Amino acid sequence: MNSLVGFGSIAAFIISSIPLLNPSLAWDASFFDEPVMLLGFVLLGRSLEEKARIQASSDMNELLSLISTQSRLVITSTEGSPSTDTVLCSDAICVEVPTDDIRVGDSVLVLPGETIPIDVSLSDFYWYSVYLK
Repeated sequence: MNSLVGFGSIAAFIISSIPLLNPSLAWDASFFDEPVMLLGFVLLGRSLEEKARIQASSDMNELLSLISTQSRLVITSTEGSPSTDTVLCSDAICVEVPTDDIRVGDSVLVLPGETIPIDVSLSDFYWYSVYLK
């Protein structure tokens, strides 16, 4: 794209310079404003693109800061498929672990007002706990 813009600007400048340097040709062509406008639009487009890129990067960093790094892993003594009753029973133990250590099948306790530390669908929610299928 840079070569096309440069070629167009140089061509318009040269074509405009020929009648200026040789008035006997009687050309009435003056394209001195086209290269300026072309370069101005290209520079404007690049600056708007850079501004949008910086804004998108800032927004992505803000979203990444919302990710929870710690999760409450619920460990129960019963074997098999955990349900809401077994996850919230009295012998269940909650252990704080890094979110990266959570695997499919683990139960996670999410208290009111906390962010969900893992990706799940709404059908997987239990009352204050999340079970990954």
